Amino acid sequence: MRSPYHLQNNNSLVFQFMVSEYLAICQAFKSFEIAVQNNNYEAANMALIRLLGYQDKNLFPAFFGYADKGLLQQLQSSCQSFNLNDEDKKQPAQKLNLHAQKTYSLCYQVWKTVENRPLSPSSPLFELASPYIPKIQNFLNKIGRLIAKLFLQFEDDETILFFLLENHQTVDEVYKAPFVKKVFTKMFPQGLKTAEKYIIKQYSKRGYYHLLPQVLEAAKELQQKK
Repeated sequence: MRSPYHLQNNNSLVFQFMVSEYLAICQAFKSFEIAVQNNNYEAANMALIRLLGYQDKNLFPAFFGYADKGLLQQLQSSCQSFNLNDEDKKQPAQKLNLHAQKTYSLCYQVWKTVENRPLSPSSPLFELASPYIPKIQNFLNKIGRLIAKLFLQFEDDETILFFLLENHQTVDEVYKAPFVKKVFTKMFPQGLKTAEKYIIKQYSKRGYYHLLPQVLEAAKELQQKK
């Protein structure tokens, strides 16, 4: 039986957006942390722009849209779309959206603090940003745990399974290896080969033969990963 989140109600595609945005958010925040450690205001500002989007909307009066939003706003939009089709009364995407909003608020506070910093070399970036970093990381961890649980709801969705296979390097980088292997083990206790056969079977039914070599290659990479 198909999970309630299957592609037929569009949540499969939206979930891929959510995961991709979350992974990008974690990478941007890591860049911000490195910039803070190096007292690099320019790099820190660029990382915050990735997370928040440009705060001066006058720079883009006619063309400001989804593509110009920061990663956190994009994640919120995806969560809202996911909620529209969510058949689970617990509405996990509502919690995701709430955590994303709080993360955005904290990142905005950091941006304002850095933007209004005293023009003095005696104001290191670490002192300005360090009170916010653990709080932001806490909400990112909460988002990550919710997304990890949602993966298991797509155990019979070949689109999500292939997405997880194809992006195993980035997912494991954020979640720490062997996260992807553990997810597949929970979904397919008989082993990764069973998951590979299932994806190939489903894609063959749909006529997606051109994707089969990619499935085999991604599964091989994951299998060989230590």
